[in-house]
Amino acid sequence: AQLYLPDGNVVDLGKDSVCDLQLLEGGRFVNERGTLTYKGDSSEVKVAQYSEVRIPRGGEYKVVLPDGTIVWLNAESSLRFPTLFTGKERKVYAKGELYFDVKHDDTKPFIVEVEKDYSVRVLGTEFNLRAYSGFPVVTTLVEGKVKVNDQDIVAGEQAVYSKNDGKTTVRQVEVEQYVAWQEGTFVFRNERLENVMKTLGRWYGVEFHFIDERAKEIRIGARFGRYDDMQPIVDMIKKTNLVEVLQTNRCLYISEKK
Repeated sequence: AQLYLPDGNVVDLGKDSVCDLQLLEGGRFVNERGTLTYKGDSSEVKVAQYSEVRIPRGGEYKVVLPDGTIVWLNAESSLRFPTLFTGKERKVYAKGELYFDVKHDDTKPFIVEVEKDYSVRVLGTEFNLRAYSGFPVVTTLVEGKVKVNDQDIVAGEQAVYSKNDGKTTVRQVEVEQYVAWQEGTFVFRNERLENVMKTLGRWYGVEFHFIDERAKEIRIGARFGRYDDMQPIVDMIKKTNLVEVLQTNRCLYISEKK
């Protein structure tokens, strides 16, 4: 992961590293073995400035924000946040996939802005946000209540926003498959193979190509550990006898089995 500081400097964050970064405008970042925490008191910080954490393919990180909110960032994700939440709201900016455990505050709503026409507003709760480029924006609520744009969703519900028509659909879901990654597990239930491969590609850093369109639509159900090697997963996909997989270095070529 990389931390982009308000002064323009970039710091590499290692999951096994420990460091303490004092900021010129007050406060400091403490990085300790996969968790980045901002520490500072409002009296030290004269002006709130924004920092950003960016996660590459195959990476993940945990960030503790100034108000105590905890955010887990999945591979190919980013979070932009201030050193101090001023005014009447706590606003951050997110891309990719993130799991939020928001510190409750009745007087200051927490707002996650994904794009100018999509935001999630909460007082304090847990939810998963999936906002990768080329996909619908999906908010899955674990507990409590949140407002997605102008629609309320409650625990066990999911809001799916289509960028094509600007409409938000709310549906009941089994929450586990959408949040299991945060606890180190992949859960796929009747998922399109193309979506499965995109998820695995981000995490394991592999490329993949579908030889024919029909192979993309094959449905997969599976559960396995995120920290396991990928090869058994590829072997499992082969054993379905639905597709053929050709492996060349770090690239997979997938076609429907004839």
